[in-house]
Amino acid sequence: IGVAGNDFKEYKKWLEDREIQTDFIDIDKKGVTAAAYILSDKNQGQIAIFYPGAINNEEKGFGLNEFDFSGYDYAIVSPELPSRMYFWAKHFKKLNIPYIFDPGQAIPAFTREELSEMVGDAKALIFNEYEADLIENKIGISLEKLAENKDFMIKTLGAKGCQVYAGEVF
Repeated sequence: IGVAGNDFKEYKKWLEDREIQTDFIDIDKKGVTAAAYILSDKNQGQIAIFYPGAINNEEKGFGLNEFDFSGYDYAIVSPELPSRMYFWAKHFKKLNIPYIFDPGQAIPAFTREELSEMVGDAKALIFNEYEADLIENKIGISLEKLAENKDFMIKTLGAKGCQVYAGEVF
């Protein structure tokens, strides 16, 4: 589920050639697709360069809630316009569709309450070390505590691989 720009045609074909569903992508004919470049140093300091493009069109994406989502085992809520991320998290909860939450670079845009709600309602979480620190500091709950009621959590560690939490750290 998402919003793409008027330059999406070639990538859409690539996705569909690999049998990846594109029905839930709303096209903004006036803007181009968003682009992000994120640089991390070895101390996990990050610089993000982001052009929102079509994502910034607040009229797009919300109407996709009229689709029939029955039969889906999971949804994923990942970085895009924060208001849509919050909308979809609440919508999936209402439909009893478990979702994986990957808040990414959107973390600072959420209030403590919004982030706590989305993190708390998610069945699984995915984040990097930097984002994990932001989440812990913003909502005041440790990763270990968050993992207690999740199907799984994945924290990427750059060149060191990742940690998987599924009842315990692997």
